[in-house]
Amino acid sequence: MSNPSMGELLTRIKEALDSSSARLRMRSEWKTLDGFYRSHQSYDPDKRVDDDLLRSAEAELDLLELARAETDQAEQVEDAEKERRLRTDEELLGRLQAEAKTYSFLIVLSYILPPLLLLMPFGLLLLAGAVPALLGLAKMRSVEAETEGRVWLVLRSRVDEQLDRVKTLHYVALGALALTVLWTFVEMMASG
Repeated sequence: MSNPSMGELLTRIKEALDSSSARLRMRSEWKTLDGFYRSHQSYDPDKRVDDDLLRSAEAELDLLELARAETDQAEQVEDAEKERRLRTDEELLGRLQAEAKTYSFLIVLSYILPPLLLLMPFGLLLLAGAVPALLGLAKMRSVEAETEGRVWLVLRSRVDEQLDRVKTLHYVALGALALTVLWTFVEMMASG
């Protein structure tokens, strides 16, 4: 090979090194080629270059291109995994929000049901007013359990906000249960 090939090769190496991602720069292929470029960047066109050196440098450049393809593929796989995980997180958050709406309805029903059941002749039937809140609580806890221990990628603040709302709903449900027991107690005292 002639000396101009060395100049062209150094130009190709410089372009390949400069266009490398941060992840690729951490690989040994990049470091090896960078070392070659630094040691030969003051190339003297009048000096004869060994053909084996040129072939070795071209092989290192080819190895860098293979490493580039590997890192690009790894980045694509990671991006696809992040997208899948984000979709899963959004789906779980959506289920949590939907279940919270149902839970709210069941709690309201538990507040309304006991006074309506006062019209019935059986005092202990008032305890049936607690059933909607208890069902809602059980279902809500199962959805909440799916969020516990999970590492959230992007949605952490939205999940925390929703979990705070659910916590408030738990307190409201506890109030409905206490009120139902109180209604039952008052009914039993009045009829007994």
